[in-house]
Amino acid sequence: DYYLELAPKGIMSWILRRRINRHENWADEHDDTRYPHILFVAGNDNTEKRLWKLTEERYVDFKYFITTEKQLLNTANGKVWMDSCETYEDEPIRRIKLPQKCDEQ
Repeated sequence: DYYLELAPKGIMSWILRRRINRHENWADEHDDTRYPHILFVAGNDNTEKRLWKLTEERYVDFKYFITTEKQLLNTANGKVWMDSCETYEDEPIRRIKLPQKCDEQ
């Protein structure tokens, strides 16, 4: 299970932060329910980078996967997603396919 979030280019960072906090707050309040991973589709590379910065050091029971519209539309092998917890600023972005189940990855 996944939640899909669209983040158009130029969206303000405080709006993204609010969306992220809402997911995490809901998951904290309903800890008896497994919360799905979050898929963020960014409108451009800059928005993707901001999303990564906002989610890179989150300690929750679900993951954030981030990509861009361009990656989704132009990549044939399915490796379009960045796992925000497994991506580091000083390394090239490693793109992966989505896990088939929430407990994978």
